[in-house]
Amino acid sequence: MAKQTDETKEELKDKDTKKEKAESTKVKKIEFRTAKNKNFVGFVHPETRRFVTVDKDGKLLVNENDKKALAILRTAADLVEI
Repeated sequence: MAKQTDETKEELKDKDTKKEKAESTKVKKIEFRTAKNKNFVGFVHPETRRFVTVDKDGKLLVNENDKKALAILRTAADLVEI
């Protein structure tokens, strides 16, 4: 096998650091579920004005830094925060 040159080693290090940065910037998601025997379908997001719905299993995932959506979901009576 041929030896790797210093340039290729530096490129590999750069790729590794980019991967580490991408992993560290991932935002944690908070999960909500509809309570048993409840029928919460979704809500209109206050900033984007889009209708955010639960999936077929009754799950709803929201970014940790989305304070307005979290405030709405935490006050909803039909949801449970996981």
